[in-house]
Amino acid sequence: MSRGLFLVLVAACVLSFVEAGKSPILDIQDEGESILDQWREKAANELESERERQSSFFGFLRTSRSCWPRALSDTKRACASRTEKDLTRLALAFTSCHLREGGLRYPCDVETDVDACVKRVGKRGGNAFAAYTQFRIHVYTVCFSLEARSFEDYTKSISEALLERAAESLALGKQLSHGLHGLQAPLSEMYNISKLTFGNTKLVLQNERDLLRTQDEVRGRVQSLSSVVLDQQNATEEFFLKLQMDSAQLLRMQEEYAAKVEMVGSVYGQMRQHWVALLLAFSFLLMLGGRQNLRLAAMMVIFHQFVVLGGTGTHSIEMLFASLSVLALTFHSPRDVASPVVSPMDLGPLRSEIKEILGLLQQAKASAHHVLESTEVKERSKRAITRSTPTRKKKRTTRSANAKV
Repeated sequence: MSRGLFLVLVAACVLSFVEAGKSPILDIQDEGESILDQWREKAANELESERERQSSFFGFLRTSRSCWPRALSDTKRACASRTEKDLTRLALAFTSCHLREGGLRYPCDVETDVDACVKRVGKRGGNAFAAYTQFRIHVYTVCFSLEARSFEDYTKSISEALLERAAESLALGKQLSHGLHGLQAPLSEMYNISKLTFGNTKLVLQNERDLLRTQDEVRGRVQSLSSVVLDQQNATEEFFLKLQMDSAQLLRMQEEYAAKVEMVGSVYGQMRQHWVALLLAFSFLLMLGGRQNLRLAAMMVIFHQFVVLGGTGTHSIEMLFASLSVLALTFHSPRDVASPVVSPMDLGPLRSEIKEILGLLQQAKASAHHVLESTEVKERSKRAITRSTPTRKKKRTTRSANAKV
């Protein structure tokens, strides 16, 4: 777990310095190696000096006569227990060995009680008690030396383990440094690509905003255009409806005009077939009526002469009826005895009225022809409209669907 945390921290440091183009692993590695070398050298020197000092001391104890090795064996037990009795016994053992080397007699045996032995040494006084006092004081130093040696061994093992771990960490740091050196170029490239992608993303967002604004404008224009098209469509439908109504009205007028023409033709045929009876009837009316009836009968005879019998080449009957008409105009009935005689000059206004009537008839004939031609044109246009109505309805349906979309 500690190694993973270490790798994460190193990777974070490297990534923080990638943009600046720096690689802190090399600096950390060099500094760590120098510190480890200094610490290793110092520890080695101290351990070596302590080892030499203790080796000389314990070597002296081992090479001495049988007293010192036995005292040395007691030292480990006394230093381990750290009780006053054991430390005092150790000081007495050292004093005994020291006195025996000097040729002096030691007052205690091994089985003697510690307190009694101390009292005996004190009673003898002189060099024996002084030697005991010195060894009693230095017992702690001896124990400390033993503990220091033990701690040295422990420290040595720990140091070796730490050095081994530090070497592994440095090797791992070197590998990581090489790997990060290899990743520096791809990371820089990824950073540049990220910057380019960010710029392109901003451009895409701006284009999307412009597109949305354009869509709103187009939607507004389409809605306005749809309303205009619908208005035009409604106006066109109203126009076609009115045109259909006008066409129907024209057809009715044509039918009425045809019926009237047919009726006029039938009346004209009846008049042409029975004109003799009509003339006799009018003549009879002329004989019985006044001047106004005579005037009306004369107008009918002259109208028949100019319209019906004109251009046929038969003049005997026409002249006969004309003479009869003139006689009828000049005939004085008993009712008109008091009225003055009609002169030939009285026929002038009659002729002018007949001309006016003929002119009106010609105008009516021309108007009838014009109406017939207009009716035929409108009928043809109606048939064309009727043929094109499905296509126009289909177009209007398509336009309505497009406008709804």
